[in-house]
Amino acid sequence: MSWQTKGTLSRFRPRTHIKKRQRRGSKLDDDETHGPSEAATYLTQGDPLLLLADRHWALPSQQQNFDVEVVENVYKHHLRASKFSPAKTQALEFSQYLEHYLWPNFSPGQASLAYVMSLAIMVNEKFRERIPAWQVFKDRPTDFAAYFDLVMDAMISDEDDQVSTISQVTHYSLHEKSFLLLFLINCFNSLEEDLVREQVQRLCSLPMWTCLLPSRREQELKTNVKLKKYWTVIEKRDSKVNVEIKKRSQKERQFLFNLISKFFNILEGIPLKGKCNKHAIQFCERFLEFITDLEAQLPTRRFFNVLLDDSHFVVKCKMSGLAQRVPEGHLFNQLLERVTFYAGFEISDHSGVALTESQMLEEHYHKITALQKACFSLFPELRQFAMSHVAGIDRQQSLLKYLKPLSNETLHELAAYLNLVPKRQQPMETESDEDQIDNSLLVELLVYHCQRRSSQLEKINDMPLYPTDEVIWDENVVPTEYYSWEGVALFVVRNTLCCDMCC
Repeated sequence: MSWQTKGTLSRFRPRTHIKKRQRRGSKLDDDETHGPSEAATYLTQGDPLLLLADRHWALPSQQQNFDVEVVENVYKHHLRASKFSPAKTQALEFSQYLEHYLWPNFSPGQASLAYVMSLAIMVNEKFRERIPAWQVFKDRPTDFAAYFDLVMDAMISDEDDQVSTISQVTHYSLHEKSFLLLFLINCFNSLEEDLVREQVQRLCSLPMWTCLLPSRREQELKTNVKLKKYWTVIEKRDSKVNVEIKKRSQKERQFLFNLISKFFNILEGIPLKGKCNKHAIQFCERFLEFITDLEAQLPTRRFFNVLLDDSHFVVKCKMSGLAQRVPEGHLFNQLLERVTFYAGFEISDHSGVALTESQMLEEHYHKITALQKACFSLFPELRQFAMSHVAGIDRQQSLLKYLKPLSNETLHELAAYLNLVPKRQQPMETESDEDQIDNSLLVELLVYHCQRRSSQLEKINDMPLYPTDEVIWDENVVPTEYYSWEGVALFVVRNTLCCDMCC
């Protein structure tokens, strides 16, 4: 008897009565991923994909007859051709495509785009169905590390760049990179697994600070003597390793920094008005979910939070065209609000100890007084700002009043004094337009760095006691029954840091 009978048919029987809802004027289109009609289309017994599974990997006696063209066929003609239909991925998971065919025959040197993508999609499907996903990889940790490297190479490549493998030369689209990004999210949310933690830790450890501005790195190391000693050891060790090991180390240390740079390139490609690539928007939303997960866990946040701040992630996202688009930027702004919340979370990045209100105020006073000292010693025209009391100038409107009239050169010097941007290596007159930082960005950086922020207690007190209409009818918070997890992130609150603080 074939594996397709009884249980399979009961799970994949067709649904004919699917109604698409309209809620408060929002339309549910077939081409969107919130709830496409194909997400509710289930496979029947005679479907070609089920017949292919029955022929090649469903039975134990067939698992030795591996053909890489089958993987290519499944991916190109069943997954990608159907726009990664949930019904297709469910059928492949139910037939144990990952356990019986993909992973037992995986070879890092021969892995094509279809092979890399198929593995990631199957792992993502297991997470969606809340099935243990990492057990199958534990008997081959070396091959899993090699596969993880392939995913890293794919993520930092441009859409038009070609990723070379022994079998062929390929390029990954933004839609495909969104699935790989979801795979990385699942990896970073599985730190309890030794197999996964070993790969993740090398991406977000102290050596990643090589990507910081040298002045910012020295500022951070001065505040922690122990880290300064570790950094000295890292520099001595790097001077002794060979070129191949050093190249691999640089790839790991710069991965998250390069990934953020790729994200900025995609974000800048979304215009303020007019048509835009929906896959680019979905990738940006998914990337904010990825950043939130990194910020919401102490093991990954410890060194990454400084890198995120040094890249001016929040400010550049707020000034992007996507953030100002309506309604496309609604979910993006919600997720950005969550990233901002965790980036300024009232907790010590290194010790994990919760910071009190007085400690947060002391840190804020240190930033604003550093700006006042720079104004007093370098810019006589800002003496009034330098001599004012902190409470009178640490609000957004007060800072904008003093900073907006300043020239680009003055703003750049102020930001460089605070280690927000690199110092000018040549006079401003000789700089090209590409090297100059826009005035609006410099002003926003200084305001974001120095303005007083509301405490968590104030934010909690401002929240409604019961769900409001905005929450109930917001499908990003309360999804419909047709929500499809592949393309669109959800605005979900992470409680990881709060739990760590309580423990």
